[in-house]
Amino acid sequence: MTDSFEDWVSDEVVMPMKDSAFVATLWNGDIDVKLAVEIGAAVLLDKPIVMLVKPGTKVSKHLATIAVAILEADMSTEEGRASIAKRLADAVQEAVK
Repeated sequence: MTDSFEDWVSDEVVMPMKDSAFVATLWNGDIDVKLAVEIGAAVLLDKPIVMLVKPGTKVSKHLATIAVAILEADMSTEEGRASIAKRLADAVQEAVK
């Protein structure tokens, strides 16, 4: 376990993200510290951001501006998970071009 919030951010968010080609995140519309830190780190590291959101989630215009893709899907159903698979693969391919 890390000793501080800063250590956690460095060890669990920033270091793994440095080696990634993009960042994908699930969002249900609630703001939480982990999501805020991940998005902030992605922006600072210039990583493409792909957002998966619950149907009806209100996405701010600023978040919509920085995300390369915002994909709406109901991940709680089999149909929702199936519908997102191809769109996610396409978005990721586009993000890492």
